[in-house]
Amino acid sequence: MAPTTFSPVLPPELEREIFEATVYMYPEIVPSLLLVCHRVHDWIIRIRYNTVAPSGLQHTFPFHVLRQLVLSKSKPASFFRDRVHHLFIPHGNSLETRDILFSCSAVQNIAIMLRAAPSVFSDLPDFQPRRLSIRLVPLLYHVNLCRSTFALVTHLHVLDFIPLDSGPHMHTWFSFLSLLPSLTHLAVIIATRVAADIFASCANLQVLIHLENSWGPFPPEETERTFVDDERFVYMVVDWDYPNDWVTGTKGGMNFWARADRFIAMKRRGEIKPASRCWIEDTDGV
Repeated sequence: MAPTTFSPVLPPELEREIFEATVYMYPEIVPSLLLVCHRVHDWIIRIRYNTVAPSGLQHTFPFHVLRQLVLSKSKPASFFRDRVHHLFIPHGNSLETRDILFSCSAVQNIAIMLRAAPSVFSDLPDFQPRRLSIRLVPLLYHVNLCRSTFALVTHLHVLDFIPLDSGPHMHTWFSFLSLLPSLTHLAVIIATRVAADIFASCANLQVLIHLENSWGPFPPEETERTFVDDERFVYMVVDWDYPNDWVTGTKGGMNFWARADRFIAMKRRGEIKPASRCWIEDTDGV
């Protein structure tokens, strides 16, 4: 009798890891991989929609395709709820955005680039992201409509310019911050002159980032630095492509949040000289 031969069998966990890595490295062959077998099909479908972003970004599912799928109602809302964990909405209107948020209600990390109306966030009890990038001005005076949206937010990136050191938004802004119980990281376009007030409003704040345009002063002017003396404060110039930086963060890479965390850790270890420096330099290796 001829000896019996066996095909090698990989442990399911290793097999799944291989196929998932292949999807990220060679997305063009995904249609072929979907035909391998049922279990591989299920694995790929689950991770294929994990990160949704503008077209052209590696290891992501195109936003315009997701938008078409959601608006066509060709799949149940549970399909996207169980699969989409990171969502970048580059454009659209408030009505479409609400439909997308309703379908992708379990997202943990989301960037909404359009100026969405407060009504978009009403009656979405399951939509409670941890990381949120958003244009906040339209929402400041309608906190009750979107309170649940912000309940679990730890990282808040405010995309619009708010003149925090004066003007009608100042009191409303600090009141809003005091209603964010989970907030540990905050990035705003201007923060130096009100940094102390922001820290006072946010009991759990670990990182406050002042975002400066690439054509702005760097390092910050001495007169600006006198307003803040706190190791949790970071002055950062926006010299990166934001969608790419956002995707980097979804993969656990060194996005602007991670850079700020590392810089503050270096300050606490005494590695930043002088100790009063609140901005990152190339020599820091961050």
